[in-house]
Amino acid sequence: MRRIRLWILVAITVLLFPDGNATAAMLILQRSQRGVQDVSPQTLQTGPIGPYYALIIGNDNYQFLPKLQTASNDAQALAHLLREQYGFGTTLLLNASRANILDALATYRDKLPINSNLLIYYAGHGNNDSEAKVAYWLPVDAQAGNNANWVSSEDITAELRVIKSLHVLIIADSCYSGALLRGGIDFTDINADIKPQERGYYLAKLQRIKSRNIMASGGNEPVADGGPDGHSIFAAVILQSLREMDGAQFTAASLFQRVVVRVAGRSRQTPQYSAIVNSDHDGGDFVFFRQPSHSQPIELCCSVLTTMIADGGNSSADVSRSTPSGQDVREVLEQYRSAYETEDLTALRKLWPSITPQNIKNLQIFFQTAKSVTLNCAVVGSPQVGADTATINFLEELSYTTGGRTKKIPSQKATMKLKRGPESGGSWTIDSIQ
Repeated sequence: MRRIRLWILVAITVLLFPDGNATAAMLILQRSQRGVQDVSPQTLQTGPIGPYYALIIGNDNYQFLPKLQTASNDAQALAHLLREQYGFGTTLLLNASRANILDALATYRDKLPINSNLLIYYAGHGNNDSEAKVAYWLPVDAQAGNNANWVSSEDITAELRVIKSLHVLIIADSCYSGALLRGGIDFTDINADIKPQERGYYLAKLQRIKSRNIMASGGNEPVADGGPDGHSIFAAVILQSLREMDGAQFTAASLFQRVVVRVAGRSRQTPQYSAIVNSDHDGGDFVFFRQPSHSQPIELCCSVLTTMIADGGNSSADVSRSTPSGQDVREVLEQYRSAYETEDLTALRKLWPSITPQNIKNLQIFFQTAKSVTLNCAVVGSPQVGADTATINFLEELSYTTGGRTKKIPSQKATMKLKRGPESGGSWTIDSIQ
């Protein structure tokens, strides 16, 4: 008989015996050898919470508007840097149409997990309709005076509201990109009073608060295209600053502090940084983590996204699709995590047909009392995938709120065994978790 997960027993014990009064509670805690801890500066995890993804758009070969000089170069250089130094799973769109951009955003909306971090970079023409108070990105099929193929700030913010990622950062290098800002918020000195010993706790807190921020190359103004080494001034500074930032982890606000001084000192444009208007921003910030240069970034990020590269001489995108090894198995783990966080026992039963009635009963008790359930799952190594069976090892960490207090069950190793066959329509389902 498959044993019930010990961390579920621990959580239920804490809920049923909040004063630590019962001998049964002590026995379970001793057997599991895992306590339940309040979140504090000492217990908050300071590493990456979830995977990192980047949608990188560079438009310069316009069909109906003046061509630009550096946008494609900027996009390719940034995609390479984020992939090699920061472990991002990247999607590169060169000379993208409106349909290409919106299709890519829709893919992220459908595929990204809740705990993920998404960076969107846009380099290309921009426009601002001052009467309608709407800013636009101009795809390569955009025409002057006709906004049918433009991508509006309303299009972008609508997608950001439904993308499940915890953090989204837009870096926009286009004219009038600052019109996307909410306004009235200045992040320039956000880190000024943070003591060194508090930095890790500060970053850990920011990671747990939803954010939707934009770093714009200028305000409501035109910005320069040409610059040093085949890059725009703004892109050159972004690339330089990402290479030179101190420490293994830092916020986008800290990055902006360096960017704004360098760009404003070399040009007439003044970069801006703020929350995105109408995006459901909640006060957090995007946190960058350096990854070893020899890491495999797509595997690190468990990317489920299409890599799309548009030929600079052709207005239509040349789309190539590839699925990383074991990705279907990783998606089952993500569905498992999502079922817990949404307290969806129906989805869990479908995903895990052999789950025992006792497990379901204990989960019902847990979900009745626990609030804000968060289950982090970090894959360890590569999944072992056969024709009809698979195994994936991972670390899981459960946190939740009860009685106004946040509780956390420390990270533990787990092994998920999966199978597929005619009864599941050829789809992977969970056979057991140990």
